[in-house]
Amino acid sequence: SRGLGDVYKTQVYDGTVFPEQFEDDAYMFRLLISRKPQDCDETANSESWLVLPVSKEGKAKFLRELGVESFDDCILIAVQSMEQNIPLCVKDLSQMGILNSLAHRMRDMEKSGELAKYKALLDCKGCKSLDEAVLLANGLNSYELYEEPSTIIEYAKYIFSQEYRDVIPERLIAHFNFAAYAEELYTEGDLMLTEYGVLKELKTEPK
Repeated sequence: SRGLGDVYKTQVYDGTVFPEQFEDDAYMFRLLISRKPQDCDETANSESWLVLPVSKEGKAKFLRELGVESFDDCILIAVQSMEQNIPLCVKDLSQMGILNSLAHRMRDMEKSGELAKYKALLDCKGCKSLDEAVLLANGLNSYELYEEPSTIIEYAKYIFSQEYRDVIPERLIAHFNFAAYAEELYTEGDLMLTEYGVLKELKTEPK
């Protein structure tokens, strides 16, 4: 039997083993939810995965299938996500409202092409609470993600080509010190290297 102290996991869990990932990745978060132990019937379906984002109707359907009236009759067993920071901030079902709201926002980011930037920001800044994750989402427009460069030097070459390729003769480019230029950009530009690309914090001009 599993005790409440050792059933909370941040990995994928199917009740027996922890596989690496789900076959279906069309979700932001999955919550493994169980009826409270005193309400569990070994012959009934006592736990199930809830996919976020979820609608009000979807939550009601989930509760009916689990055989409970509300999430107050349930406990959170595990959280699974393709993002590694946010699940560590989720401790119980009282946070499901804000997590579901954030999942909806992340789905909108996915549609607008900004989800990678949000993941990069979380990767750099981290978050110790869901409130911090929301604040980072609110400040997403203060950053720009360059997805192609995988190093700061590659980023320097990209910026150089954008700004100077029509100014400096091509024969001179081979002699340009991109390492020094990259160091200068890194010092001045608030750059962060992530697995999603180079993240740059945009500076606001003083009024």
